[in-house]
Amino acid sequence: MKVISFMTRKSDTITEETKARLVHSAESEFALHGFKGASLRQICKEAEVTTGALYFLFKDKDDLFRSVISPVTEAVRDLVNQHYMEESMLSQLNASESEDEDFRAAEAIVGIYFKRRRICNIIFQNRDHEAVRDFFVLRGLLVKRAGGCQSGASRYKNMSETGECKRGK
Repeated sequence: MKVISFMTRKSDTITEETKARLVHSAESEFALHGFKGASLRQICKEAEVTTGALYFLFKDKDDLFRSVISPVTEAVRDLVNQHYMEESMLSQLNASESEDEDFRAAEAIVGIYFKRRRICNIIFQNRDHEAVRDFFVLRGLLVKRAGGCQSGASRYKNMSETGECKRGK
């Protein structure tokens, strides 16, 4: 008797592949049409999945959008956290080392932009989306948590309710 064996993929692998295709398709759709103009049906069509699969993997269009922009937002959040930790340690040292750290952080942010330019453009073009607003407000909260408002040689004395630094007199 001949035994026929079928190779099957694990469902986790299929789910991850499907999710990756949806995120890739959504990135294209959000880049072309923005969040408001993007069509979930078009995203599913391009990813070759059903809308049921999309809703199995993502809560809604917002959740999918957050997944698209998360590689940039998470990288920048990590960078900002690291920068403020470095700055807090260097604040007791000389200004030259602090300035070097500022340049390192700036170069890293520029690197993120060039590595993920399309996602950065999606973020910039959808500034009114809640996830993007939250991202920029969080950046201000990180400054507040680091013990005040500071940017290079310029010092800030007050912080607005939205987390933005205001120049002191």
